[in-house]
Amino acid sequence: SDVLLKLGRKDDATEAILDALQLQPQLPYGLLYLGKIQLLAGDLDRAKQSLARLRQSNIGSWDRDTIPLLQGEIALFEKRYDAAERFFRHASAVRMIWDRDPNDLRENLARVALRRRAFQRCEAITKAMLTYRKNDRVGTLLRARCADAAGRRDDARLAYARYIELMKGADANLRDLLFARRRLQALKALAPAK
Repeated sequence: SDVLLKLGRKDDATEAILDALQLQPQLPYGLLYLGKIQLLAGDLDRAKQSLARLRQSNIGSWDRDTIPLLQGEIALFEKRYDAAERFFRHASAVRMIWDRDPNDLRENLARVALRRRAFQRCEAITKAMLTYRKNDRVGTLLRARCADAAGRRDDARLAYARYIELMKGADANLRDLLFARRRLQALKALAPAK
């Protein structure tokens, strides 16, 4: 379902999650992804229902991060940015120590910074992501989106081009890849003629 979501195939992702939830109605990660899809569709009420179901599910040590992750997504949707940051930080803290990737938290914090138009903070976070992992695809795309939203066209063009290069061999229909290609073309069209 995560792959289908990244392809922009919300209907197929929803079907896959609902199939999994039929077999295991209280599957924590299934409910987390269902909530994310509902938010992508703009359905806050249903996402909150998924959160309520998630709270009643059998949360084990492997999936303790699911509740604060969905709480963070809901807070971000509602533009409660400080709360979103708190939930995402808590989700990272309760994860199994061997399963923690600092860039997972940084990705969520960069998304919050981008949404609240805190471009310098977004840039600092994405820089940390790329220092930790030079070829981090998510970090590269977030860096491009941050520069783009801040009006730094040259930086955005370079970062989108780098992201497209990093995605060589990936499915050409990936939603983020299509977005990056469109933005790169638009920014090239705005560049002054040499």
